[in-house]
Amino acid sequence: MVNSLEKFVNNSKIEYNLVKEYGRPAAGKITKSNELRTIDTLLKTTNYLIREVYTRQNFDYVSRYEFIFDRLRSVRQDMVIARYNSEKSNKIHEIILCFYLLADYKLCTSNKYDEFINFQHVKEVLNMILSSSFCTKKSWFYSVYLLMNLKNFKSANQILKVWKDSSLEYPLDECISLCKAYLNRNYVRIFKIYKNLPLLCQLAFHRRIPEIETEMIKIMNVAYSFKNSKYSVENFLKITLFNGRHSLEKYEEKNLLAIDKDDNILFAKHHSQNDINNIRERFDFIDYKLADITEVDFILESYDV
Repeated sequence: MVNSLEKFVNNSKIEYNLVKEYGRPAAGKITKSNELRTIDTLLKTTNYLIREVYTRQNFDYVSRYEFIFDRLRSVRQDMVIARYNSEKSNKIHEIILCFYLLADYKLCTSNKYDEFINFQHVKEVLNMILSSSFCTKKSWFYSVYLLMNLKNFKSANQILKVWKDSSLEYPLDECISLCKAYLNRNYVRIFKIYKNLPLLCQLAFHRRIPEIETEMIKIMNVAYSFKNSKYSVENFLKITLFNGRHSLEKYEEKNLLAIDKDDNILFAKHHSQNDINNIRERFDFIDYKLADITEVDFILESYDV
């Protein structure tokens, strides 16, 4: 069945640009070498999906994401079966990772988006990049790995061992500082560092923000749980990443905090202690950065911005 994103109208005529979709191989079936695309074809296909399909604004973003996700999965499948390991295969993996992370951010509030599946594929592709001898910017992708595994202390130790004989490179040095701030539960410093990270790192860490914010609120529920204790919403917004009072109201609905009529936060021990990780929102400072660049260029060429 031809997908709508494979149809193009040219001079009132419908043309088709078909891209191999993902399919699970049948049990016991051996894929023949002539059924696999060459690495040059796979790179060309990947570039086509980002340059030509991703930019089709007449289709909603979810539809474009789902189509490209499936076709890139097929690209990855061919690379695994053919055991490609070269500069071109690593470049394809880098493009796919940037697409996954950007799409995760843009779709973070959509109820049609499966965050878990995206995250599983992010981890798979990231591991392929880090294990490749053809990756020339390891510090960037170790940074992504560290931010995604912030609570895994072994991850930080592993990265430090890799770089023990040389000085930490940007942005890994900043990500290590963020990790140390988290170990010290210095949430204000975490948010300050996060705002100044490059876009790739901001996108990688974005899915962890609700978890970090929830931890911070729980601690403040204990620290400020005494009679007549109030913390102004204005001051709280200055030290956190919340976009405004409306962002805090989402946590108030989950009974994690309370806000009075004078815009003061009333922290208390009796508030909910449940983990709340599904309250994600886009941030103005990231959206401004995305507005200053071309998303296609970020995915294909300029993730180190």
